[in-house]
Amino acid sequence: VSTQSTWGMCELYEKAEELSKKITTWTMSDEVRSGKAIELEPTATYLREGSAISKAGDVDHLPQQYVVCTAGGSGLMKAANKGASEVDGARNMGMSSSLEETQNPYVTPDLAFEFHYFFTQKFWMLYQAVAIVVFPGGFETCDSLFEVLTLKQTGKMRADLPIVLFGSDYWSDIFNWQEMANLGTISQSDVDNLFITNEVNEAYEYIVNRLTKKKI
Repeated sequence: VSTQSTWGMCELYEKAEELSKKITTWTMSDEVRSGKAIELEPTATYLREGSAISKAGDVDHLPQQYVVCTAGGSGLMKAANKGASEVDGARNMGMSSSLEETQNPYVTPDLAFEFHYFFTQKFWMLYQAVAIVVFPGGFETCDSLFEVLTLKQTGKMRADLPIVLFGSDYWSDIFNWQEMANLGTISQSDVDNLFITNEVNEAYEYIVNRLTKKKI
């Protein structure tokens, strides 16, 4: 491994941790936990009518509306779980495969799940996902990314699901998204719906804006 690539991964590790911490801090805010600032999923609408909310606006007992979820492994996954775990009172999730290594120590213990098949692992990771952040990775990462893009394209997942590709140089070098659209293999909207960035604050603002009632 070259010194340059090692440095790059160290930088990405720090950014993954920072982004996860910022998003988790946002999820723990009163506005988000009460459901006042977000577009709630149907399964969470009961919170608006809960008697506890009407009592002095106390939301301390309410659950997080969103949690950071990874495959629970090492590297960038560990960084994301670590960042989320650093927020007081917050929980995060790990969904690993039995073929992979043991889960990292930053996953909330009662939210650590293991699946025997990759299919079930990916299904449950995506089933209630409200945003997806993809960091540079190998074949498995690219396989999962293209599966999500295909499900969106074919209407099997929410068309407005935010997807962030973190690591501008990496994602722009290995895939020429615009050329795929130019050649007609994908549509221009497929390209436009990808948010590619190298900055934590840009990724954070994009996700938060897409999840709040005042969407961009």
